[in-house]
Amino acid sequence: MLLAAALVALEGELTDPLASQIIAGERRPQGNMLAQSTACLLGEQHLLAARYARIVRIAVNPYCQGDNIGTQLLNTIEKTLSPDVDFIGASFGAEAKLCNFWFKQNYHIIKLGAKQDKASGEHSCLVIKASNVYLDQQTLLKSHFKQQFLFELARSFSHLPSELVLGISANLISSNQQYTSSNNLVKRFAEGQISFDQARFALAQQVYVNPCLLNKLESISRKLIIKLVLQNMPETKVIEALALTGKKQLNSALKQAAYEWCNHYPNL
Repeated sequence: MLLAAALVALEGELTDPLASQIIAGERRPQGNMLAQSTACLLGEQHLLAARYARIVRIAVNPYCQGDNIGTQLLNTIEKTLSPDVDFIGASFGAEAKLCNFWFKQNYHIIKLGAKQDKASGEHSCLVIKASNVYLDQQTLLKSHFKQQFLFELARSFSHLPSELVLGISANLISSNQQYTSSNNLVKRFAEGQISFDQARFALAQQVYVNPCLLNKLESISRKLIIKLVLQNMPETKVIEALALTGKKQLNSALKQAAYEWCNHYPNL
């Protein structure tokens, strides 16, 4: 019985004049999606000369799913190809469970398509894992994606499910920056000293710096911050989506979310 299978495409090692034309946006040769996306995101032509392995498909027999076979197959692929490639990656429809599978294998999201696929209704997600030589470029790609993702949550990604936003947020790079003044505003709101409107920008600033902290909050607190602060959803829709009784309960839940955030903040 076949337990699992994978299809892997080798990409990259692109040099001039083609490399220059790709960076300039003049050419998009087929068969080099991972190499082109990685290089074009940073505008770094030399990344086209790197060696890439793109996992086009990985599938596990339905009767064997949940037995860690997919992880074992992926590990085998990595061990086999790592001496010969600089980046290993994959592209797939962004769905919480699938994203979490790749994140658990230490792959990092660097791109999320702005438009939904007409057939699946999902956004195309691109993940990579770099060799030691290219760790600096991987960090830059993660930083670039973090800024874009958080900005677009109130725009192109305003409809994303909270579970997917939470999963991606846990994969985002954190910052060592500390905004004491904004944390004090969030704390004052949690204690009922100021309104949510007065503390909203401060809470957003806190989340932008350390989005992974969302995972430490209670479920309703996570969803509140994602929908109301990050995705800028109207209060009426948030109340409906979370089955709250009204604005009074919403405000109470927001204070609890702010309290939880401040409680975890010193442990960053």
